[in-house]
Amino acid sequence: MLEWQFQKRLQESKHSDEDEEEEDDEDVDTMMIMQRLEAEKRARLQDEERRRKQQLEEIRKREAEERAKQEEDRRWRDEAQRESGEKRRQEEEYYTRLEAERRRQHDVAERKLLTPDDPPSAPRPPLNPTNTPPPPPQRNTSYLKTQVASPDTLYTATFVSYAGEEEEDEEEEGVGGGNQSGYNSYTGNSAGVEQENSIPSGAPESMTFKERQRLFSQGKEVSNKVKASRKLMELENELNTK
Repeated sequence: MLEWQFQKRLQESKHSDEDEEEEDDEDVDTMMIMQRLEAEKRARLQDEERRRKQQLEEIRKREAEERAKQEEDRRWRDEAQRESGEKRRQEEEYYTRLEAERRRQHDVAERKLLTPDDPPSAPRPPLNPTNTPPPPPQRNTSYLKTQVASPDTLYTATFVSYAGEEEEDEEEEGVGGGNQSGYNSYTGNSAGVEQENSIPSGAPESMTFKERQRLFSQGKEVSNKVKASRKLMELENELNTK
């Protein structure tokens, strides 16, 4: 009986020890779980704090960049306003000087108009007692002779023809020469001039070589007359201006 009780108490003590150990193990497990949870919580809080600090740093950085940008814009506006003010001031000074110069020139011109050319103390030059006009400009005849050829060489037509046609012209002139006027040094023979002025009618194909040559000589003579008259007018103008 006693042995059985002893065995029973021994088993109960063993069970109690096991229960205590189990309780201790449970307490240890619970403590470890609590510690792990606490560590995870601290890690999470640290991560949140780090993210919060990073966000605050980014916000401060953006604010600093925004302030720098605003400062740059303000400095640029101030610089633009200062440049525009400087340009406006220079323009005002330029127009002021221009207006002053214009007024000075106007005053000088007005004084010149109001002030006589000769001073009052200076006597006027005496008038010419004879009151004769100045002589006209003298024309240099030698200059005219050197510049202008003789009228005979200018106005006399020169005919170039074949020998047979020249003989025919001489015979015709010998027949009608007695009834015509004399030779003019400027215009040539009057009969020749009248004969040259008579322009034949008809188609150019039906004209003879002599008629064509006469027309060509008439045109050349007119051209020479025009050129000579222009040259004489130019020479007269030059002499009048000297």
